[in-house]
Amino acid sequence: MKNSWQNGMRTVGALAVALLLSSCAAFQKKAPEKVPVAVCPSAASVLATIKPGRDSGGLVMVPGRDACVGDKLRYAALQLMPGGRGDLAKAQSLVNDVLATGGGKEPDEWRGLAQLLNQQLAERRRADADQDKLNQLLKAEQKRANDAQARLEALKQVEQTMMQRSLDKKAMQP
Repeated sequence: MKNSWQNGMRTVGALAVALLLSSCAAFQKKAPEKVPVAVCPSAASVLATIKPGRDSGGLVMVPGRDACVGDKLRYAALQLMPGGRGDLAKAQSLVNDVLATGGGKEPDEWRGLAQLLNQQLAERRRADADQDKLNQLLKAEQKRANDAQARLEALKQVEQTMMQRSLDKKAMQP
């Protein structure tokens, strides 16, 4: 009886030790995972990848505030290109962010491109404003032309009515 009790205690003790060891393993600190560091492209490589009519350089998503300066300026440049998505407000925001932060680690490399894009965005806004004004003028002129055409048609109708009355009066006279 004493022997079976000792064997039972040994089994319980072994299970307790195993349980304690397994719970200690769960609380051990894990080694930090290595996060890949994004390599920011140079200004020359950004300029080389900007091509009209397609999303160059594999950049599909809008870069966030923590994105590389090159990715921000590439996105802004692609918005200005023919065939770009034309998200000029986001492009302006990214360029302003680069200008405000000074371009990161190599400010001289990016400052010129950021200033050029800023000027292009300003010119695009002016061109869009001029286009809107011209469209409004065109609509006003088209309305005026349609009104004049309607008045001309009304005058023609009046003239035809007067001529018809004149012919009717001549036909009634003996």
